[in-house]
Amino acid sequence: MGVIYCGNCEGKVSDILDRCPHCCHPMTDQGSADLDRPVRIELTSKSIKLVTVTGAIMAVAGAAVAAANWHIDGSEKTKIGVVVAVAGVVVFLGARISAWWGHG
Repeated sequence: MGVIYCGNCEGKVSDILDRCPHCCHPMTDQGSADLDRPVRIELTSKSIKLVTVTGAIMAVAGAAVAAANWHIDGSEKTKIGVVVAVAGVVVFLGARISAWWGHG
């Protein structure tokens, strides 16, 4: 693996890369078919990913608390666990819908 220089920005680039990581200038021949293919970039924000993970953790933790206390009739911990689990599912689904909505 060698290092070459970008013809556009003169940055150091590995010879195995198709594009310069600094300026995205193609590092292959201009006639290459690879340059004509579309590149899809997912732009889901970190805040949406954080909310998604938080909702999943809430759902799992709430379900675990509810399951651990299910044998006790009318236990407050069971009710709290169910509420947290349902809230976690709602938060998770809301974040997933938000991510989908932002990407069309």
